[in-house]
Amino acid sequence: MVVDGAWSTIGTANMDYRSFFTNYEVNLVARDAPLAAALERRFRADLAEAAPVVPREWLARGWPKRLSEATGWLVRRWL
Repeated sequence: MVVDGAWSTIGTANMDYRSFFTNYEVNLVARDAPLAAALERRFRADLAEAAPVVPREWLARGWPKRLSEATGWLVRRWL
């Protein structure tokens, strides 16, 4: 997250109960304009490659995908 072109944070924490009290999280917070600019560029590049989640397609995903999701759920505190 880049706030003002200088302050930024990157890491695993989200602004929710689970991140604050349950999960193991780590974030880097920096006040550095070049780093903030690099993070902003990376975000824009990632956004350009992103694809929308279509509910109908998501519900029709196969069992290998569902199995990998279930496995991820088992180790969710460390992801």
